[in-house]
Amino acid sequence: MLDENFHESIEGIREFAVAATNVGQAVAHFGLTAAYFTPIYREPGIDSIDEIDSIIGSEEDVEGPLLTAHRLAKFYVISSGDALLSACDLVGRDFPMHVGSGALARVAAEHAAKAMFLDDPAIDWRARVLRTYDLFRSGLQEYRSSNDEASTKLIDNWKRWRHRTGSEFADVPKQRRAARGS
Repeated sequence: MLDENFHESIEGIREFAVAATNVGQAVAHFGLTAAYFTPIYREPGIDSIDEIDSIIGSEEDVEGPLLTAHRLAKFYVISSGDALLSACDLVGRDFPMHVGSGALARVAAEHAAKAMFLDDPAIDWRARVLRTYDLFRSGLQEYRSSNDEASTKLIDNWKRWRHRTGSEFADVPKQRRAARGS
């Protein structure tokens, strides 16, 4: 049990860091276990992701938009867990690296928020796909890699997909994250 005055001594701060690290590691392992639980993706209320993707997907632009949505959410869960474990590792050292652990904690929080945004159980598959489109579009435009040609092609593919399937999603509200940059 931590003393309420833990912040008044370096030993107390280290004790708190160890306790926080243990909680962080447990949360990270739980998330990673859930992400790797099964390679099968399921959409609530839908019998077949492949069936949906055969209707809204195309080899000309985005072949499997709903499957991509589920894969992207899984990527964010795995990335969040890995970042949290790395942050805990940095905090738990004899000479903690607080700047590095803070940056990793931010990545963990941002990616966990994106996973929750995509995996919101209150939305249907159409909203999930539109949220994926928004994350790809905004992320690729903001963080283009040195391979601009590939990034531009991926952005263009998603734009063509959105234009081609617009009528399928006409009655779905816009799916944008409330806080950009988070």
